[in-house]
Amino acid sequence: MTSKIVRAFFKSEQDRRGIANQVWAVGLAAVLVMLINGCGGGGKATGGTGGGTNVTATGGSSGTADCGRPGQPCCDNNACNSGGCCILQTSDAGGGNVRICTGAGSACSGAGVSGTCSNGTCTGPTGTACGAVDQPCCGGNADGGGGGGAPPQFCTATGARCTNNVCVVCGSLGQACCVGNGCNNGLGCNNPPGNATPTTCEMCGRPGQACCEGNGGTCVGAGFACVGQGADAAGTCAACGGANQPCCGGATDCNTGLTCVLSSTGDTCTATCGAAGQICCGNGNTGTCNTGLGCGGRDNANNVPGMCAACGGSGQICCTPGAGDGGATQCTGALACMVGATDDVCGTCGAAGQPCCGTGGGGTCTGAGLACGGRNAGMNMAGTCNACGGVGQLCCVVPGGGVDAGVTACTAPQACVLGTAGNSCGACGAAGQPCCGTANAGMCNAGLACAGRMRMGGGGNPTGTPGTCGVPAVPDAGADVPAGG
Repeated sequence: MTSKIVRAFFKSEQDRRGIANQVWAVGLAAVLVMLINGCGGGGKATGGTGGGTNVTATGGSSGTADCGRPGQPCCDNNACNSGGCCILQTSDAGGGNVRICTGAGSACSGAGVSGTCSNGTCTGPTGTACGAVDQPCCGGNADGGGGGGAPPQFCTATGARCTNNVCVVCGSLGQACCVGNGCNNGLGCNNPPGNATPTTCEMCGRPGQACCEGNGGTCVGAGFACVGQGADAAGTCAACGGANQPCCGGATDCNTGLTCVLSSTGDTCTATCGAAGQICCGNGNTGTCNTGLGCGGRDNANNVPGMCAACGGSGQICCTPGAGDGGATQCTGALACMVGATDDVCGTCGAAGQPCCGTGGGGTCTGAGLACGGRNAGMNMAGTCNACGGVGQLCCVVPGGGVDAGVTACTAPQACVLGTAGNSCGACGAAGQPCCGTANAGMCNAGLACAGRMRMGGGGNPTGTPGTCGVPAVPDAGADVPAGG
């Protein structure tokens, strides 16, 4: 019945042959298109299988660029398409080495290789096959080496890396990571600390998996970061860079329009920071705010971001010059920045009875005859400016040296003496008196020596126990020698 319908549809045998020829031509064209797309295309760096044909890869040195075809970078796991060879070549851009695919049947060209590429194998300097699993490594020194002017050793076959001068399998679960920390799909490279610790491909580093060891916890591919890592936790790989997501780290912490900020749960990306009443931007020691604002209450060690508030006025936090939030000065008018109870603040300082100016370890006072006493910047104590140089007073600060670097540190005949509550001027150097000076070795009058001295701190404001001047002890000359001995 069917044959009758077909014969009725075509009016003649010539019609039937003509149609058949057209169908055959269309089919041949379709087959050619599939062959071109299937065999001629290189792998795309999207999913790392470690196979030898149309290999795809995740991350690693190939990134998202085409890889695997002749003349293209090798895909992850040392992979090249259709039995090609991954050969180490000298980079044209800034030196160094790159791994480039050579097609099967083409000449192996590079340092330490020759012959024809065949199923991932080349010929080494000694004329024997090299580069495939269980074969000697090609080149000269172990992967990543290259000392003594010899080219580094390398393997040319997919899924192979050079270990102890021999190419071994890599990339599968429990196997060594391939060059560039590459592993097959679904696996990550576990790279524990220490040069002697081997790297292995494990179920880690992928979204929702535990972070791989190495560099504080690592994840595979862009857009993921290790979160929740601690002394007793490996952490988990999670999406990063978006709003309220962890910062990714590296050159791009967050997506466009977002900023990485300190957070109690770890550095986080946000679009709401820097304005008055908002948290300070940035994840470094110094937070940043919009123009005219300063960052107060920041504690980087405890992941406290601080808040942005008006700055530069009396009692306000000091502005931060050069950080985009304070202009050229920290404080307005005649005010100066000084240590405050919780933050560095602007205020009047430096005169007798006023707080010491400055935010460093040594406060400053204005005018001669004043010195800063009772200061401890680490405990937010600014200290107070008091008269100096007289008996029982603080030692004056001598420009260009320590507190006892010149005769103006104390009025004669007093000298500067080391003290536990601050260095002060007084009588010293004679027998039974404190040792003079604030250096490591106290000074005494001629014929006397300083004993019991203990100096702490450094710079121009050390403290400690001065020691006492006395007659030096005479060394024991030994027991009496018997007469006639």
